Amino acid sequence: MTRLPAAGRSLTLRPLVFGGGALIVAVSLLLLILRVLPATKAVPASASTTNLSPAVAAMPNIVTNQFSVSPFQLQKAAGSSIVHVVGRAKNLSDRERFGVRVVFGLWDANGKRLGEASDYVATLPAGANWKFEAMVLESKTSDATLESIQETK
Repeated sequence: MTRLPAAGRSLTLRPLVFGGGALIVAVSLLLLILRVLPATKAVPASASTTNLSPAVAAMPNIVTNQFSVSPFQLQKAAGSSIVHVVGRAKNLSDRERFGVRVVFGLWDANGKRLGEASDYVATLPAGANWKFEAMVLESKTSDATLESIQETK
């Protein structure tokens, strides 16, 4: 049998208030993060390509899983030490693609695998281009190879 507090006594609401307050803080923090992080978006097929070196620009596109991946390269962000693998991917299918992820293998000057870098776009309309920028966290990276591009949803 459940006992209720005697007349004149109140139930303590402290755990309920604390839990509700923590939930409000968590939701507010999530909304702030989503507002601050730049969204990666698909760009029109007519948009100009990334500034690639002539040698890289002369390389052929890689076609796999109904995507075409343009020549890509390692690129240092202006005024920063941050490096990205940059290039473009095009959706060759006749339907919108969801949860597209591109993954690159990272290599040092001696050919030793260092890890991987990836980028993601939530939606990629049919025929659309996406400018990917996969962040490289390995400081000794001197080369990148395409490992995969696929729809994850």
